[in-house]
Amino acid sequence: MKKYAIFTLLILFFFYGFVSGAKQIFPYKEIKFLYSFIKKNNSNENKFSKIETFKECKIPIIKKIPKDSVAIIGHAYGDRAKSDIHDSMADNVKKFLINNSNNLTKVIFTGDVFQVPSLKKWQNLHNDFNTEFKIYVSPGNHDVGRPDSDDVFKMSNFGKKKFPYSLKYNDKNLIIENSVETNWSVSSETKKLISDSKYKNIILRHHIPIKELSSLANEAAHLKLETFNELIDKFGDEKNIIWIIGDSGGRPYLPRLICLKKKNHKFILNGIGEIKGDKIIILNGNYLYSFILDYVIN
Repeated sequence: MKKYAIFTLLILFFFYGFVSGAKQIFPYKEIKFLYSFIKKNNSNENKFSKIETFKECKIPIIKKIPKDSVAIIGHAYGDRAKSDIHDSMADNVKKFLINNSNNLTKVIFTGDVFQVPSLKKWQNLHNDFNTEFKIYVSPGNHDVGRPDSDDVFKMSNFGKKKFPYSLKYNDKNLIIENSVETNWSVSSETKKLISDSKYKNIILRHHIPIKELSSLANEAAHLKLETFNELIDKFGDEKNIIWIIGDSGGRPYLPRLICLKKKNHKFILNGIGEIKGDKIIILNGNYLYSFILDYVIN
């Protein structure tokens, strides 16, 4: 008799739960609020924003690309499974470049442009857009990680310069690194470029430069990385430095874009995963913005 009573109560409980959801009666609103609260406080972006003693910094979102902008795109090949199908950059990246070519002066890829690169793919990238805007590549492990892919990259239009090198944009000194070549560490050449610069410095690279950011990377940090304090010892605290890193965002559990700061350093990580909310970075004038690729017109 007791078992039947429990069974009946369970049926009534589930039935009332169904009616509560369908009719939005008590306790529908209370459960919805509790669910939203738990989700918000356990979200990946909120969780990752509390790394060590770093503070989260906000990058404003824009819905239209202003004239004379620089687009900065990490992990452009997107989802590993989908890249086997489109065999190129992610579709949302290609659509963005086509739709906004008139408003871009430069595009900087922060690594992993293609999952499996070839000379033809690099040539197609150059031929498709070289009359629209200038393209620069800070290579990732997929771009130059193997001897054959490294050779192909060096034969392309994007691998002929010696890394690191700098570009001037307004009052910014944009330093393009090859973090594969340096085993993820920051080279003495980069330090010199910063020391010699009279401009505000932005370092663009594929891999994270410090171990505190390891949980944000697509690729596990298998190398011995410096700590943030070691980085400070190397660069000092006289100049503000922005790091833009492209080895993130390629997994569903990673933020689409995150900005963390500590002392005089700001670290912005992003990357394409062909996931709703994918973001790229836009530099226009003196300001950095983020742009959600969902806004791209199909």
